[in-house]
Amino acid sequence: MQSLLPISFLDYVPENFNVQVRRGLEKEIAAIAAKIDCAPERVSTTLLFGPVYQKVLAEAEEWGADLIVMCSHRPGMDRFLIGSNATTIVNHAQCSVLVVRGLVS
Repeated sequence: MQSLLPISFLDYVPENFNVQVRRGLEKEIAAIAAKIDCAPERVSTTLLFGPVYQKVLAEAEEWGADLIVMCSHRPGMDRFLIGSNATTIVNHAQCSVLVVRGLVS
């Protein structure tokens, strides 16, 4: 007799889930970028998946960034002011980091 419970979460995920998520996020980011009051050739976006601080630090280094702007929201009590990813980026970035504290709903 086969169990009614799935073996893993992957049993619920459609085969092209990653593609669907990426396309949706790319559209959202493009819509936000289009609202920026700046010449279009001066605005660029990048969508990355993976460990947050590692990806952000690598991308900033590749671009030769002079500023990283990121949001930190609802950190746990062990990191009262900013979250763990923001803390790691602040501590290891080769450029300035502006952390915007906000609540994301």
